[in-house]
Amino acid sequence: MEGYNPDMSTVDVMKTFAGSEFSEDIGNILEGRNIPFEVIDGFVHIKFDTFEHRITKNILCDLFNENIKLKGMECKAFMGVRTLRGEAYPKDFLIPDIIVLNHSGARCGRNGMYEGIPDLIVEVALEDRRVSYEK
Repeated sequence: MEGYNPDMSTVDVMKTFAGSEFSEDIGNILEGRNIPFEVIDGFVHIKFDTFEHRITKNILCDLFNENIKLKGMECKAFMGVRTLRGEAYPKDFLIPDIIVLNHSGARCGRNGMYEGIPDLIVEVALEDRRVSYEK
């Protein structure tokens, strides 16, 4: 893989692939280093997460699940679930901040990605995050 060296630091790997065209090799390298990424229109987008963003996601996810439990609904809120964009973009996927799924209709497909239409998707945009607005 051009531009990649196995001895690179995680930061260097992120800089090298942040705006690259998607390939299975890039995906494998990023996943091997536990670097969260999305593929939008064939391009890799590294997910940078601030402390404030993580805390907000955790609080919102907990609030969703408490509300769901109180109402006796058959669904659950999750964080970090990959969702496929659809047949028009077969290799593209997003990782919404929070996704609410009905247990009866939830299914995981290839590579553990959710396939189907979620009941609710939440994207937390605390600062100017271009990718958040694209989603």
